[in-house]
Amino acid sequence: MEKITSVDVRPREIPLGVHFPTSYKDGPGGGERYVSHHVFVRIQAGNLVGWGEGTELPMFTGGTSATMAEIIRTQFVPLIVGSMVDQAFRVFHRTIMKHPHNPGAKLGLEMALYDLLAKVRRSPLSELLGRRRHDSVRLCYHVGAVSLKEAVAQAKSAVGMGFKTLKLKADGDIPHDLKRITAVLEVLPADCVLRVDANQGWENFRKAGEVLREVGWNRRLEYIEQPVTTDRPEDMRRLSDQFGIRVFADESVIGPREAMRLVEANLVDGLCIKVAKCGSLSDGVLIANIAAQRGLSVTPVSAFATSLGARAELQMVSVMPFLSSAAEFCQYMLAQDFGQPRLPFEPLLSIPEVVGIGADLEGDVFT
Repeated sequence: MEKITSVDVRPREIPLGVHFPTSYKDGPGGGERYVSHHVFVRIQAGNLVGWGEGTELPMFTGGTSATMAEIIRTQFVPLIVGSMVDQAFRVFHRTIMKHPHNPGAKLGLEMALYDLLAKVRRSPLSELLGRRRHDSVRLCYHVGAVSLKEAVAQAKSAVGMGFKTLKLKADGDIPHDLKRITAVLEVLPADCVLRVDANQGWENFRKAGEVLREVGWNRRLEYIEQPVTTDRPEDMRRLSDQFGIRVFADESVIGPREAMRLVEANLVDGLCIKVAKCGSLSDGVLIANIAAQRGLSVTPVSAFATSLGARAELQMVSVMPFLSSAAEFCQYMLAQDFGQPRLPFEPLLSIPEVVGIGADLEGDVFT
């Protein structure tokens, strides 16, 4: 097995190319001004190259492109350069994953190591993550916390494109959210579902209950995502029990530890998985397996990764036991996608059987 001879790291900030407001007024809700933070990693071992991408959401993790790149260069690279590929992988999971914080940096390095190891073994990345269970996955169409008129127009457009699952961002203004949710539900055909993401914007049981009481049970409403703040996990179970609407956790799930607490305490009906928060494709699969122990489905969410990171996460999705109606990939929202080949944004995606991730980066990223 070849030794790792070099690790190259490049930070990049990529603005969104779409207007996508949320209840985070200073985060993605900043709309056109929002910038997505990325770090790209290239690991060389003999004639083989492993590619990786880490992303961070500053409002969740505090990291940026610059901090991800710096921690990889100064803290992680010295631990693996000169090691055999399989040895480097052991160092990563025994030592680097125990490093506090910096999930995006960990993810970028782990992804590159996975890609490299899969190429050494001439296998798909999915074979290193678990047993392949899915050959395709449906994708969700995202509608931001836009005006009622624009939300309805986008919903109709998504249905016309063939999407069966839509996601509507709430903005925390309860009367406004109620009107938008109701209007979008009314234009959905019988074979479509809507999930609503409050991003903690409804804060607590009382406020969230105002929304769910008015919306009522609707078979087209798949679930409500993180309606309350992370310090009120019991409110999610109360909302689900009282109003008969499933509730998924997002901000309350950082990694396997938080997932285990929520699942064991029976506080949620499903989990959203962001590897940008847990810092590991392996941990993403572990969270899905934890949920599966109680028969709960999960929604994999790619946090604005380019086609490189999204294709790696697609391989991860293929081994997850129970999926919700659709995964969430956002590479199409970026103003520039450095990954190649481009991952299409379509209602149904085939998961290719390729060696490694099956993607790399445009040539000028590392020049």
